[in-house]
Amino acid sequence: VERSLRVLDGALVILDGTRGVEPQTMTVWRQLQKFRIPRMIFLNKFDRGGRDLDMCLNSIRDHFEVEPILLTIPRSSGTHTEQKNSFEGVKSTLQSESSRMDIMETLALFSETLESEFLGTGLSTASAERVLGDVKHVMGRTDTIVPVAVGSGLTGVGIAECLDLITQLFPSPLQVLRKLPSLLRHELVAVVFKSTYDKVRGVVNQCRVYSGTVRSGSKIYCVRSREVYLVGKILRPMADTFETIREAHIGDIVILTGCKGLATGDVILDPSWVEKHLDSYQAMINDNRVLNSPLNFTLPLFFLQGYHTHNRRRKEARACPC
Repeated sequence: VERSLRVLDGALVILDGTRGVEPQTMTVWRQLQKFRIPRMIFLNKFDRGGRDLDMCLNSIRDHFEVEPILLTIPRSSGTHTEQKNSFEGVKSTLQSESSRMDIMETLALFSETLESEFLGTGLSTASAERVLGDVKHVMGRTDTIVPVAVGSGLTGVGIAECLDLITQLFPSPLQVLRKLPSLLRHELVAVVFKSTYDKVRGVVNQCRVYSGTVRSGSKIYCVRSREVYLVGKILRPMADTFETIREAHIGDIVILTGCKGLATGDVILDPSWVEKHLDSYQAMINDNRVLNSPLNFTLPLFFLQGYHTHNRRRKEARACPC
């Protein structure tokens, strides 16, 4: 999980609306904090009986030690813990002026600028766009708040509203360009975050493109091995299917085939650019936090060694080059 989290621009943490925060969720949350990834929480299964919005919010405060900012609420004909047929949909809290004021008052606790403005003018006319902008601003500067939306993944209720909030609150992939060295902002820069073996395609490498464009059939340079590889196919994962594309751009997460020498954590550059900057490119990579983020691999719990019982077969296995 940690290998994949490091290349994300934002993470949507999904909680069970009837259970709140669970132990495994806390593990993933700590990993998200490690890489300072913007987070948003979606309270799922609100079409079921036994859901409890207040319990979920208190669970977030107690376990994550953050203040939840509720941006959508269930529209129901009864209380939050009653039968499932009382759930009729969701509505935005930003539609109500009093709710917007409550959100701004909470944000002012974590921002000195908003606090002084809130105490001075009261922000009595804060629009929905202004509130969302301030939520995004505080999210980028502190880990003490988290936006929260509710809905049901089974029925699709609240999903569209949640996706709208994601596009408005999470940073754009273009913002990562400012964190790269100036000489690399218009060149190919990608990071391999997972290498696996596919029965059909052989060794495949999942990578995130931070800058530039990688094309099928083009050459790429691996910083670790200092070797040049020829890209085979470029696949865009779509759940359990793959779409073949000709090129990948900034922000894309794709799968590269044909590059057997790549490994997890490798940085990919344009070979022609490397030739022009042989003396400086290695220092750029080592000093950059985005490209040189170390991975900590957990040691295995046990080791297993297999061998042939027949002596001749054992000698053949030892002589095998693999």
